Amino acid sequence: MHLADHILRHFPPPAYLDAPTVGVDLSDRSVKWLKFERGKHGLEIGSWGEQDIPEGFIEDGIVKRPNELQKQLVSLRAMIGEPEVSVALPEEQAYIVSMELPSMRRRDLREGILLSLEQYVPLSPQEVIFDYEIIRSPSRDFDGYQISVAAFPDVVARSYFNIFTAAGFIPQSFETESQALARALMPAQDIDATMILDIGRIRTGIAITCGQTVWFSSSVSIGGAAVTSHLAEALSISREVAESRKRERGFERAVSTQDVDLPSVQPATLSDIFSPLRDEVLKHMEYWNEHGRSRVRLTREHEGEITAIVLVGGEANLPGLTDYMAYSTGLPVRLGEPWVNALSFDDVIPEIVRGEDLRFVSAIGLALRPSRDRGTYK
Repeated sequence: MHLADHILRHFPPPAYLDAPTVGVDLSDRSVKWLKFERGKHGLEIGSWGEQDIPEGFIEDGIVKRPNELQKQLVSLRAMIGEPEVSVALPEEQAYIVSMELPSMRRRDLREGILLSLEQYVPLSPQEVIFDYEIIRSPSRDFDGYQISVAAFPDVVARSYFNIFTAAGFIPQSFETESQALARALMPAQDIDATMILDIGRIRTGIAITCGQTVWFSSSVSIGGAAVTSHLAEALSISREVAESRKRERGFERAVSTQDVDLPSVQPATLSDIFSPLRDEVLKHMEYWNEHGRSRVRLTREHEGEITAIVLVGGEANLPGLTDYMAYSTGLPVRLGEPWVNALSFDDVIPEIVRGEDLRFVSAIGLALRPSRDRGTYK
């Protein structure tokens, strides 16, 4: 079997052996993991943690120093204690596309997708690996398939697969960060379009979802490290002090139509640094509302415009950021609820404190991926 046929395919165990996997969210500068365990009230948090990745090991999602990264993953394997993992592949290297195919036998869908994929992805069939989800099947009022596809360069997927297996892991699945975020945050049957902003240390991921289906994803090089550097330079203070002030004070006061000045520790410093992110969000909203939403055909009519924005990631808690984004976009903006599809607070209180859990949303979604194939993936 070709490795590309192997990497993203499930190898489901018998039902009696089905157990939660460990979600591993690996990015350019950190690796986070989380494992659920089954308790008397359902899922409970088993273990979790985070390690920094030295600069230069991974750049823009490409592994640059595989031997050093493998050594770090070996130590991670010892800390986790479990070999089976679900891993997020880098969003910077992913292509999320939607397509419609005519009615055919399900066993022929993979070949049909592969023949159509070159229209959307600048890679040859020999260079691409993909996973797909069936959104709609042939029915009385829909003659064909509507499919969401996540594709990666084969060489990228192969590099991550080889490094994880060499480090002693048994990868159960690879998928995009945005797919993991949607699984953790969104109700499965929600048909409203939502934008998820995953604001991290180095970059921000932008995803547009309907329920747990990702229709669009992108990544911009704007993150918390740039904000800290900007503050340190603007105020002539150390990075450590700038980071502390950023966390404590943020934008300092809420935004309203009567209060459009956005002071932080010094007038407009945070609004200046976040204005490129605001501009990217507005650009993606405009594209989706004018072009992207026409591709979404679900089981009942809806306008398809983005109705809300959800913030997650290590920088999402910045004071005043939700108000700033709400004022800038004119949409409701809220912090994500990482446990909504995992735990019932009536029975279990997460040990990870509120706010810190926003950094683990991708790992949570990865850990929630079912090991048994439900028929939506190849």
